Amino acid sequence: MSDQEFYDFCVENLELRIERTPNGHIIILPPTTSETGRRNFEISMRLDFGTANTNSAMSSTLQQYSNCLMWLSVQLADILD
Repeated sequence: MSDQEFYDFCVENLELRIERTPNGHIIILPPTTSETGRRNFEISMRLDFGTANTNSAMSSTLQQYSNCLMWLSVQLADILD
């Protein structure tokens, strides 16, 4: 499956969580639950806490990742409720 075909497949199946391995195998993942959102939020908080005492570029990157995880957790919780 080409990159374009994989993209089209994903667009046609937005309700599914789809990944492709480095070997090209397609994996359909089970739906996430509120437990997934809770774990993502916990990871986000740990990243945030871990970067609070540093002033590096990595700190900024981790903070952005943390904010993204938090937003995704809230969105997933809203969708699943």
